[in-house]
Amino acid sequence: KYTFILVQLIIVIFLIYFFTKLCPLIVFDCDDWSYLYTFRLPIPMWKSHNPTRVMPETLMPLAGWLAARIIYPVCGNYVYAVTAISAIIITFMIETMCICLYQLLVDRIELTEKKALICEVMFILFFFLIFRNKEISNCMFSAADLCCIYFYTLSGILNAIIVLIFFRYADMTDAFLSWGWFEKVFFAVILYFALFSNIFHSAIIAIFAGVQITMHLFNLYKRKICFKQYLKMNVIYLLIVAIWGIVLVFEANGERVDA
Repeated sequence: KYTFILVQLIIVIFLIYFFTKLCPLIVFDCDDWSYLYTFRLPIPMWKSHNPTRVMPETLMPLAGWLAARIIYPVCGNYVYAVTAISAIIITFMIETMCICLYQLLVDRIELTEKKALICEVMFILFFFLIFRNKEISNCMFSAADLCCIYFYTLSGILNAIIVLIFFRYADMTDAFLSWGWFEKVFFAVILYFALFSNIFHSAIIAIFAGVQITMHLFNLYKRKICFKQYLKMNVIYLLIVAIWGIVLVFEANGERVDA
């Protein structure tokens, strides 16, 4: 496992350097400052301005608080403190996504650990190299300002993590039931924040769940599985679609619906 640990450390060091030095996540405009100190309850709010943007509007002020309490006393520069804590957060989420891909390749695709590591490195490199065709080209983790990093980039990464976890298991229900209570609660929490992150990115999970439900429906139609098996295999996916329906209802009654 030394090679695995070394590769992950290199990725983490590169990402931290990239988001603090090469492409720093800097507090830019009034929205950035406003969302850094405006806390909200981590639940959807009926008829609010952003009724279901729970994850970004919970995480960003938390980052502002951590920057003030942990980083600022050391460096004496709050703007840099926000950059540092934001870089740590996005690096952690990107690294988690990479590890989830690695586990998928080893457990489900049955690649060797060496080949899986090569694929993981190529995967992360493509986020930075695929659009490098002009001097003004950006990486796929870039956004207009800091709050857009939290609202859109991190929302997309979190939903991608969930989908990679789903892909790892042939039967997600069996996998979920085999986990310990801590793993179940943790997964439920990150799934909740993924669904209540950004409606355009939570559609990633909703569409994936809909595809799985449809594929299993064909197996039911062809009598490859019985109805009881169908419900068991799709209970999580059906729950996701139902919750995403609630997301749509909240968004349809939010203040920005006519914008």
